[in-house]
Amino acid sequence: QREQAKMARLLVWFARRHNAFRLPELESLAVMEGCNIDKLYDGQSRPSIDDNFLYINLPSIEVAQRIAKRAIFVKLFVEVWGEGTTYEETIAAARAKPQAEKEPYSNVDMSFKFNVDCFGKTLTPEEQVSRIDRFESVGILGPIKLKNPQVNYWVIEDHGMCNPEPGAGPVRIYFGREVAKGRMEKNAFYVKYDLRDRTYLGPTSMDNELSFLMCNMGQVRPGILAFDPFVGTGGLTIPMSYFGAFPLGGDIDARVLFGLGVGRSSTGEAANIYTNFLKYNLALPDFVRCDNARPVWRGGEYFDAIVCDPPYGIRAGARKTGQKDVRKIKPIPEDKIHDRIPPTMPYEGQDVMADLLELAARSLSIGGRLVYLLPVKRDEYTEDLLPRHPCLEIIYNSEQIISTTFSRRLITMVKRKTYEGETGSTFNSSSFYSSLRGKVLGGSAASGASTVASTTHTPTPTTGNPAEDGTSTLHANQEDSTR
Repeated sequence: QREQAKMARLLVWFARRHNAFRLPELESLAVMEGCNIDKLYDGQSRPSIDDNFLYINLPSIEVAQRIAKRAIFVKLFVEVWGEGTTYEETIAAARAKPQAEKEPYSNVDMSFKFNVDCFGKTLTPEEQVSRIDRFESVGILGPIKLKNPQVNYWVIEDHGMCNPEPGAGPVRIYFGREVAKGRMEKNAFYVKYDLRDRTYLGPTSMDNELSFLMCNMGQVRPGILAFDPFVGTGGLTIPMSYFGAFPLGGDIDARVLFGLGVGRSSTGEAANIYTNFLKYNLALPDFVRCDNARPVWRGGEYFDAIVCDPPYGIRAGARKTGQKDVRKIKPIPEDKIHDRIPPTMPYEGQDVMADLLELAARSLSIGGRLVYLLPVKRDEYTEDLLPRHPCLEIIYNSEQIISTTFSRRLITMVKRKTYEGETGSTFNSSSFYSSLRGKVLGGSAASGASTVASTTHTPTPTTGNPAEDGTSTLHANQEDSTR
């Protein structure tokens, strides 16, 4: 009750990995927990993405524990009892902390353990013991217990990003009580879903760590409806189901949904998109064979999150319903209308993005998020190249560097207003998207790519006829046809 009565000011220690993703993920999870983002940093300016340690204000310790439970890049939350540039300063600050605040955790009945760790340096076991011995004067009471203690204390030395010179001291020393542990646990929750252990895979199956990160950015949580319009082998719907959402996936390729020649089984046994969910004992999602270029969804704001890796034709070609040569189009026999799978044709990158944003603008709830990945050539990329929509706001744009030449951007957008027939998505350079495959693979731009400097995309109207739109439904309870 005492912890809930006031804001908890905690030290966050990040994993040293994917720096650009760490703050956006932390902020997204904090906002999902009801935190005011303006109060997270004590009124100070937003920290740098390269800060490995930072202070954050949260409503309670319980909120920190829930964030740590699902965050990918948070190692530790610590309630700091003392800090300084020397051990003398740090210990003096810890001793000066009011005894009434320490007493609930430091008394003769509370078992404890000391942990010593460093950023930017490695300590020998002897050096760690010497650090612990210095804190004897702080007055920690209770029995020492190395396994499953009631309280974990941490002594953390921050030596900065650069390797310290021999004999150089730490930049900052922190001492405090652990309130939540995240990524430091050896068996992080998402490790179980490693691609190497998946039964059903495809050439574009999303990495498990990135899948969970994207769902954190999308604030996927229990009870919401989350959608992946380019579901493939279902890599993004696995974390959706894990986090308790109702996952829905769509894909134009019925073969990958049914496990017919596109996805593969790592065990050699028959498998399809549901196999991984059965293996992990996750709630089964629903999947729809549909075309992103010809939306099949009834009007309404019913999706709370859209999380996807759009097909840009790099590892797998993007397709949409249609036929290049209109002379080959023939009437559909009456007895084939309901089970016919229409032919497909290439789907240009700028059209993929425009249709995706149009889908999000129409069907996301207010405050709902669209999260997607965009591969770019680093020397050509500028923020002006990102597609926009009047109903959507870009709130995060984080870079994952793949090589000196290429990277991919993790884009997070939030829906700010209801769709009321606004003009479609806008691009400052549609040719950038239509030629992504050529840029990444070193070939020429896609045939017929637009070279217009600026364009506005108007989505293809849908007929509402499932047979004409190339839509069929694949439900989790269709035992005979899907398992």
